[in-house]
Amino acid sequence: MTTSTITKPGVYQLDAEVYHGNCTPTPALSAGFAWNMLKDGGCPAKAWFNSSLNPDYAPEDKKEFDIGKAAHLLFLEPDSFDVSVSVIDAADYRTKAAQNARDDARNAGRIPLLIHQAEMIAGMRRAMRNEIPDLPFSTAPKFADDAFSGGQAEQSYFWRDERFGIWCKCRPDYVKPGHVVDYKTSTTADPADLKRVAANMGWHVRAAHYLEGHKALTGENATYWYVVQEKDPPYLTTVGKVAGAALEWGRIMLPAARAVFAGCLRSNRWPSYSEDAVLVELPAWAERQLQDRHDAGEFDPSRYFDLARAWQAPL
Repeated sequence: MTTSTITKPGVYQLDAEVYHGNCTPTPALSAGFAWNMLKDGGCPAKAWFNSSLNPDYAPEDKKEFDIGKAAHLLFLEPDSFDVSVSVIDAADYRTKAAQNARDDARNAGRIPLLIHQAEMIAGMRRAMRNEIPDLPFSTAPKFADDAFSGGQAEQSYFWRDERFGIWCKCRPDYVKPGHVVDYKTSTTADPADLKRVAANMGWHVRAAHYLEGHKALTGENATYWYVVQEKDPPYLTTVGKVAGAALEWGRIMLPAARAVFAGCLRSNRWPSYSEDAVLVELPAWAERQLQDRHDAGEFDPSRYFDLARAWQAPL
């Protein structure tokens, strides 16, 4: 069931819960939903199941999500941090008192953080500003902290894709003149690893979707940036720009996701991997490996007759 809070395209200041719900006259396609329909061969059924379109959907509450959400608040909306976070006076959640405090925080709509988690996020903030003393290196590029100043955080974009007749939406972490910025906490900020992370997480599709929405609603051609920070000391940070072939692939893939989304909305059917029986073939690498073993005579029956005789030989 859709509750129509948004009835015309625009940039809105909305609570995250409203944005992530169904607040347009018909469901709106987000970058995450688009990627979930495209990755690993495509599966609209899983994308639907793990979204607000599923009446029984309940977002997972994991401690790593709490850390990421709290870091977002401290960096992007610092004035909201104290009223949105509850620091639990405990080292872990093994005691009943700590568990009750965590549950009370969630029930009040606040983010629970253990003391060491709150200290970690404060350390990440200092690292982003290069304020950790006595280090012989910088923990972040000089312009990383500037990425989150001079603009607006957590605005909600809604627009129409007239080609496919659907609503689209996105919620950039931060927007400033000429730039759309996404902040990510990660186990790695190594540029060599980020290529793999970007491919696995669909950052190219996300960038293309966000930039299209920004252009549609503001008329501005912007640049899309990721600010990626590690969650372990010394909280190293890398700033990267999504452009070139990566962005072009995102733009190529988006229409496919929107076509599928539009068709599923019209039919109210969200197909699984395949509705027909499939032929299960070996992947090319496995066939090459088997061919090499065959060429080496490994599958010659006479070889095993000789081995069998050797195994049965008396001592």
